[in-house]
Amino acid sequence: MSPDETTRRELENILALMCSDEFDDDGKQRLNMLVSGSDDARRIYLEQCQMQAMLQQSTLLASFDAEKSEVASTVQSDSRHSMPSWVGWVVAASVVFAIGLAAATFFSDSGGTVSVPSTVIARVEELNGSAWSEESALARGASVSRGAVRLESGSMELRFNHGTRLLVHGPGQLSIDSDMQVSLVRGQVAAQVTEIAHGFTILGPDAAVVDLGTEFAMAVADGESWVEVYDGEVEVALLDEDGRAWKSRELLTSDAVRIDASNGQIVDEAAPVALPRLAEAPLEPLSVPAEYVGSVQNAEPAHYWRFEAENGGTITDIAGDADAVLHGGAKLQDGGVYFPRGRRNHGYVMIDRPVASVLSDEFTLELWMNPSFTQRTTLIDINHRQPDSRSREKLYRLSLLPMQHRRVYPDESIRFINHLWPYGEQESVNVFSSQRYTPGSWHHVVAVRSDNQVEIYLNGSAVETSPAPPLKAEPLDAMIAIGAFLRSKTPGSYDGQMYFKGMVDELAVYPKALSAEEITKHYRLMQAH
Repeated sequence: MSPDETTRRELENILALMCSDEFDDDGKQRLNMLVSGSDDARRIYLEQCQMQAMLQQSTLLASFDAEKSEVASTVQSDSRHSMPSWVGWVVAASVVFAIGLAAATFFSDSGGTVSVPSTVIARVEELNGSAWSEESALARGASVSRGAVRLESGSMELRFNHGTRLLVHGPGQLSIDSDMQVSLVRGQVAAQVTEIAHGFTILGPDAAVVDLGTEFAMAVADGESWVEVYDGEVEVALLDEDGRAWKSRELLTSDAVRIDASNGQIVDEAAPVALPRLAEAPLEPLSVPAEYVGSVQNAEPAHYWRFEAENGGTITDIAGDADAVLHGGAKLQDGGVYFPRGRRNHGYVMIDRPVASVLSDEFTLELWMNPSFTQRTTLIDINHRQPDSRSREKLYRLSLLPMQHRRVYPDESIRFINHLWPYGEQESVNVFSSQRYTPGSWHHVVAVRSDNQVEIYLNGSAVETSPAPPLKAEPLDAMIAIGAFLRSKTPGSYDGQMYFKGMVDELAVYPKALSAEEITKHYRLMQAH
């Protein structure tokens, strides 16, 4: 049951006593009783902790500014004696840590009845140097949760659960505030922000850089900040004492500015040193043995695209007559089709004619995919044309899900969606892989429809099934798009979204349901090579 207003007021009163000598054993026992009996009470408790921290932060900053003014009136102006503007910010941040520590200590002293689990926000992708999270040394592959991170020297790359990459150049100090916010105290960082992390923010001294679809870098030194946009767009904001933007400016590709928060200025000026930039993470090509190709062909697919070479601008269907056409930034690379990273270089592949083999009660889609990062995107989109209409409706979709910590949509899973007929039905049947996919690795994905059910296999096993209704109408055709979820604009013209980022190879469509033994055999043939 949610706590009522009386309980909220009691929580607020108890919290007000926590940092004083009046917080006795009776108060601890009552607080423990309140928060241990309700998720909402625990949420309110944490909200009030944060509010108290912000109030103390404002008080400390005001006190610090007064002391700094007093010192300035008695000491000659000398940059060597002036205190950096971020000192007050760091001191204030320590208040937040202190209150959090008080909360943790209280729960520990109360017998561990209530605890707030540490949530992994990112992982160390690369590390060249010495780095610590709180007091623990970091290594490549280590998990990173909320809290302070120090890099004494060298460089470190963090990959957030939503796929955003953050490169840190030392010496540097930052705080991981959440999966969507980082506070940079000193040093240099570069960020590649994924689409699902739109709005990702890096805080500096009295300033913020908010992602609007971009790749950018930021440096903080001696109370000043520099920002450079490599691709896309950001919003740079100066913050008031309450942390709200009182002045802002949008920056586009190639823009570079210096943020002088003390004078309230955002100046066109490049950083005095070159800022870091993340290199494109290469994807290993898929090595396909002849035995695998032979096994696929022996299973008699209706269509088979190997993505090895273009023929007059098209990719040959070696089993049928439905060639594929590259659109946008999609390109053939290393024996597969590559869909580039970045938010302004989308691409997809369109099969150039109707594919009838997916319009029966039994069929199989088989492919290999290697995602660049954790993402919410579309692998395969199959749509059909309504009778007497030029518009297209969705039929089936294979998509990737990101790390979301939601039970209803399993993290980093493959989702097979069967949109229902007849026309006008709004519901969809979903089936999810029971295994997770791993960014930067090749995965065997197979979707099967048979016996009025849909199945999905990931890496040759772990089949998951869901019922699917029989087809109730005979559509005129079905079109297949690879790497995007498409919507019709005009006949032959499409708007795309949920663009896949990574590589796809060896796509086959069968007019029958492959058996579990056949699917496992195909996977093992590729793995044995």
